[in-house]
Amino acid sequence: PGGVGNASTNKLWLSATSISYTDSGVTGATNNQKVTQWSDISGNGNNAYQSNSANKPTYRTGQANNMPALKFTGNTFIDALPLGMSSTSSMTYFIVFRDTAAIGGGDNDGAGDYILDRYPEANNLASFKISNSGNYYYQKRTDNGSYLGGPKTTTSVNTSTKFVQFGRNYGVNYTLFYNNALQGTTSDADGATTPPNLRIGRHSVVTNGGIKGFVSEVIAYNKNLNAAERIIVGNYLSAKFDIAISSNDIYKMDDASNGNYDFEVAGIGQVNASNFSDDAKGTGILRINHPSDLNDNEFLFFGHNNGVGKATNKSDVPSGVDARFDRVWAVSQQGNVGTVDVSFDVAALGPISSSNLVLLIDTDNDGSFADESAVSGASPSGGMYTFTGVSGLTNGRRFTLGTANATLTPLPVTFNDVKAKCVSGANIVTWSTLTEINTNYFEVERSNDGKVFETAGTIDAAGNSSRLQNYTFVDANNKFEVVVYRIKEVDFDGKSELSGNFRLSCNKPVTAKAAISPNPGAGVFTLSNVEENTEVTVVNALGVRIMSFTSSGSADFDMSAQPAGIYFVMMNNANGTASQKITVSR
Repeated sequence: PGGVGNASTNKLWLSATSISYTDSGVTGATNNQKVTQWSDISGNGNNAYQSNSANKPTYRTGQANNMPALKFTGNTFIDALPLGMSSTSSMTYFIVFRDTAAIGGGDNDGAGDYILDRYPEANNLASFKISNSGNYYYQKRTDNGSYLGGPKTTTSVNTSTKFVQFGRNYGVNYTLFYNNALQGTTSDADGATTPPNLRIGRHSVVTNGGIKGFVSEVIAYNKNLNAAERIIVGNYLSAKFDIAISSNDIYKMDDASNGNYDFEVAGIGQVNASNFSDDAKGTGILRINHPSDLNDNEFLFFGHNNGVGKATNKSDVPSGVDARFDRVWAVSQQGNVGTVDVSFDVAALGPISSSNLVLLIDTDNDGSFADESAVSGASPSGGMYTFTGVSGLTNGRRFTLGTANATLTPLPVTFNDVKAKCVSGANIVTWSTLTEINTNYFEVERSNDGKVFETAGTIDAAGNSSRLQNYTFVDANNKFEVVVYRIKEVDFDGKSELSGNFRLSCNKPVTAKAAISPNPGAGVFTLSNVEENTEVTVVNALGVRIMSFTSSGSADFDMSAQPAGIYFVMMNNANGTASQKITVSR
């Protein structure tokens, strides 16, 4: 978050702008659908789950800064997997939320609306609730049940979208920040307190003991963030969710007057020699590090305009540059951090020659790149391409990535990880997209010679998306032993783009040993004689995934909510891949 930390320190990162599922990781949630899995993007896989339909939160679009959020109703909640923090660990939590109604509770009880609590019920607490004093309250308690109590905000409970940061600097103090401003501290000599498993949205056991409103983001670190790191994460959250902050509001390019560069904000900076962060890469492709002259109270932030990460702009480029990204980054700088290294993670963007990559900086701040001189000389390393010692990223400047040869280095980002595999009775073609703009549908095309292609089928696209989208197509009608597949993306305006070709030899398909009964069936199907650790995926006739699970021996799966028709049960394990057709009847 904000480029602060890594998977070893950032133990949990749940963001509604990333992926929420209606099932266990297959079907992305859309507006007003209930959420079964909220995916952790920290890199630790500590996803949050809720299997009980009555307790599931709801995915809602169009919330703070038009970003999505999860809606909670007082008795809905979702539980994150254990974070594995020790009893002597420091910790820092952030949560972005909006409570639309509030009931307070006592400082020493389990009453009141809990935004965060623990599960299962235990002595140790690191909870966040509404106090009957009319404030937000960080309620802590040790492993042995001692030292109940903690700091409160001076800000009263309200219905605005806000973010709080609360945590423990082990053996020093507990702190509570509201919108980046410190509002409460409590000294700490309490002893062992194991940060508990997080329940988001409700008290551990109290029915209707939770937030009535929306949660947008939850972040957990297994350390006490230093002052610079806290400022950076706070500016990231402020820009993303359009939350005004009165303390250390450094990133200004998120303001409407500056162009609303609200997306994937990250930064570097230093409060003093003991409080700094000098290497930043958030969820995007951009990394900035190695400042040459970082001093006290100096920061550099960057964020982008959510333009498509694709070199499609061929007009606003200087001589010698074929095309640039529509995505443009902007900089806010406090002080002068000196030169920096600017790196782009473009490993997934197709064929790249580092000599063709150029960095474009609007140095005269006139809104145009066409009158600028391109910066070349990117050095490749592990998928990252780095421009070293860049000096032009001063306060208010914009920059982007371009290519001097759009044929050899086209910089596309649409298609990612296109694969095809043989199964019994069908071929399975899968692909994902990193970005979709105005995309209508995909055509799956096949050929026996890689020259003349025919359409095998179509699948509807997401339309507009800046997050990972996964697609699956079942080709049950292929007659070629050796087949070449490719994917055509078709936009609403009729423009299209092709993926690369993928050759598949299917002359020795694997035969499944498993049996499925009843078939046809109307409800629960039983899959039996399954080999150990078999990954099972059920898709409909259009290749849309319905569910996924892992089985050894036998398993039941419920199709009662699915419409009548033909479905495919795909199985994959160490011995091969197979597919069986089932019929759902009504």
